[in-house]
Amino acid sequence: IQFHSEHRCAACLKIEILRKATLEKYFSGITFRLINVDDIANKEITEQFEAFGTSLYLYNTNTGQKKNLTDFAFMNTHNEDKYETEMKRIIEDFLNN
Repeated sequence: IQFHSEHRCAACLKIEILRKATLEKYFSGITFRLINVDDIANKEITEQFEAFGTSLYLYNTNTGQKKNLTDFAFMNTHNEDKYETEMKRIIEDFLNN
């Protein structure tokens, strides 16, 4: 799940592009949601995740397990290869736990 505000910065947009590319390349079966935190219709889920701006999470709908990837995503948008490699590893670890 990627949360964002109405007005998106370059880093937020880059996170979306990199996340999408990684999922399409390695994890075609994973569902992705892009959620605008400023839309009142999303109030419940933004409060559940305490997301009040750009945030990126892995979330298992069956177990409720969450992993916050926000810091990772922001720190690695400048290095696409590292982002892809590390994101793939993080997702694989999440799926296997």
